[in-house]
Amino acid sequence: MSRPALAASRSTRILDLLASLPERRFSLTEIVRATGVNAASCLAILGELSQRGYLRRHASSKTYWLGPALIAAGQAAMIANPIVEQAKIMAERLRSELGLPILLSTWVDDEIVCVFSLPGKDGRTAGLRAGERVPLVPPVGASFIAWAPPEEAEKWIARRADAEADEIASWLRGTLAVTREQGFHVTLRRPETEDIASMLTRAASGDRTSDFYRQIAAYVEALDIEVAQPDMLNVDAMFDTLLIASPIIDSDTSAIYNLCVGGFTQPLAAATIADIGRRLTMSCVEVMKY
Repeated sequence: MSRPALAASRSTRILDLLASLPERRFSLTEIVRATGVNAASCLAILGELSQRGYLRRHASSKTYWLGPALIAAGQAAMIANPIVEQAKIMAERLRSELGLPILLSTWVDDEIVCVFSLPGKDGRTAGLRAGERVPLVPPVGASFIAWAPPEEAEKWIARRADAEADEIASWLRGTLAVTREQGFHVTLRRPETEDIASMLTRAASGDRTSDFYRQIAAYVEALDIEVAQPDMLNVDAMFDTLLIASPIIDSDTSAIYNLCVGGFTQPLAAATIADIGRRLTMSCVEVMKY
């Protein structure tokens, strides 16, 4: 793969930051600190993006936020990717039936990106909001990698610092196999650890925005593989469940999406998890028939 143009890479880094935290208005200094783009280049890129309507700039505070041209681009992108529109229709139906928040995410390079997020009636999300990103580092991302080519699975496993340990690699391969067999993946919550959604919420409020990408990356890399437990549904037990995810594969582009249910306020019985997982998988199959 050719090396990306530097200006393009810097521009997308800036847009990714502002898309991840749409409530915030960022100063030049904050954008430089958060993205690592040097001040001169950053100012030039911000000027061009603002002129084209992709960003807006406040005249007195000199802060930046997403512009209306991106709204038009987003609507055009929905037309260009009809499977996403079908997934949103199915997600709204599932949210109505289950009373739970739903999100659609996709896998882009070495990150997971939230495409859309439908909150529950109480405002809870399924873990991410549209535009937010998390690193694709095990155990995060098993619900994507389970349907990827074997070489992608090995690349994913290798992203863990302890991947050279035979038992770690073996466990992760087993996780992928069971996920494929079941058709969905279950991620458990660790109550003693702050979750990604909370970290992103703090960043949106202005708390340590400058290094929130690094905070999230460090959090994901430190996760125990046991937070992903797909092979648990044959026992009579309760599980503190964070997310249940099932794949949607776009045959036109080979893109893999995940339709996810989350926002659980109390532990779930294994049978309940299995029922939600099956309903979610059936919904994804319906989307892929479109």
